[in-house]
Amino acid sequence: MEKVLLIAGGGTLGTYTTEELVRRGIHTEVICLEEYQSNDMVTYHREKVNREYIKGFLEGKNYLAIVDFLHYKNHEDYEQVFNIYSEHTGQVVYLSSYRVYADKEHPITETSPTWLDVEVSKDFTEQENYAMPKLYCEAFLKSRPEKNWTVVRPVISFSDKRFDLFMYSGSMIISAVQNGEKIILPNDAKNITAGIDWAGNTGKLIGKLIRNENATGEIFTVSSGQNVTWGGLADIYSEVLGTDIEWVSMDDFIKYGPDFSFNPWGLMYDRMLDRTVDVSKVLKATGTVKADFKTVKDALSYELGKVQGAE
Repeated sequence: MEKVLLIAGGGTLGTYTTEELVRRGIHTEVICLEEYQSNDMVTYHREKVNREYIKGFLEGKNYLAIVDFLHYKNHEDYEQVFNIYSEHTGQVVYLSSYRVYADKEHPITETSPTWLDVEVSKDFTEQENYAMPKLYCEAFLKSRPEKNWTVVRPVISFSDKRFDLFMYSGSMIISAVQNGEKIILPNDAKNITAGIDWAGNTGKLIGKLIRNENATGEIFTVSSGQNVTWGGLADIYSEVLGTDIEWVSMDDFIKYGPDFSFNPWGLMYDRMLDRTVDVSKVLKATGTVKADFKTVKDALSYELGKVQGAE
């Protein structure tokens, strides 16, 4: 039986990637910290991943593909594990991000300028620890003579494990509703296209890029291309969840909004940028059309139902 290995695959994207692989009849092994029950099609290994563990785990094994959901802040660390992966598979899928794109071309395509292609603050290039490390890992892959890799650049992907709205994430929105608190958003962001989609749509596309002759040596922006604005997404939250939204000035948002010290660059170098994406490349490669995906509204209702049903 063909097998795929997902590393750190128990989270938001890994769960739905596994679902698509199983739908395709591909046995999936998942190494993760979460506790799940194995079955005939999915084998879970509850372990903390490091290079030595991976080296030992892969000894004597081969996989159709290895998908790594870990984030490497140091590209040299990724280069070492990639070389290990390459000995045990013909396709390594690297999880990058739509956040690598600079604000230079709209709609965004896979060839649009990234932060490595434009002049940008030295503080950003030296201190930002998400988009920039991913770009350096991508550069390593593109420099290799072998094209045994696939780069995926997913947009923000929400599920019952995380609900996103502008700079809010995790359980912040759910908690605000439960506590009768308002969600503060900046007026300037209302008409900006958000880089966001349902994790089920994203996972479906990643799963379809595995064992896909159109995917090796290629980069894909992974989204169903609904291109909802932050204002439109806020309206969906209000309708589906009853979220109380207050639109304020940017100064007031920074003063009274969420603490985004965990992502200090995210406001001006991502959330306030037009993230309209052209998804024609990934749809063509996977043989899908926009009608194959859940709308953001339907998906949000579905995920909220899962949370409310667990209460």
